[in-house]
Amino acid sequence: MRVVHRRRRTEITVSGWPGSSSPYQVTSSSDVRLPADADWPPALRQALGARAAHGGDDKGRRLFCVQAGGGLVEPIVVGCVLLHVDDRSVLVIECVSVLFKHDPDATTIEVLLLACSQEVARRLGSNCLYRKVYGAANARRARLKFEFKRLPAAHPLQRNNRGAIILERCAKG
Repeated sequence: MRVVHRRRRTEITVSGWPGSSSPYQVTSSSDVRLPADADWPPALRQALGARAAHGGDDKGRRLFCVQAGGGLVEPIVVGCVLLHVDDRSVLVIECVSVLFKHDPDATTIEVLLLACSQEVARRLGSNCLYRKVYGAANARRARLKFEFKRLPAAHPLQRNNRGAIILERCAKG
């Protein structure tokens, strides 16, 4: 993983994170073959298109979780996390697995994508990762499954969030 921050621009390069022994690996490559639109949750389909516009430079970051293929099977994208990086903080806009993955695999994919995002934040000098969710049920799920907690209403990230709930997860230590 390589994270470089220069003059208000952050470059994130990920290839095969966390390593070849994992059945799922995270990549930032735009060369991966994406699943059909029908395989993504509707909110992600729309966000992926918006983030890819204009080369994606000012639209945030897209990281994909790839299920490693076998000798005869091509690797396939099974998850995606969309990140907004600003002033060395990392905000997760979306983090999902494809619709054909079910628990426990779907949760494993999300855990891996969030851990990779947390590592990006750490390499930028922050021990906290922020996550945007919509609705109390999604906030509760993020709290119970992924140990996020709700930010106070006065926190700067809570402003202008268009009804979203902003959560944080800070690394221990």
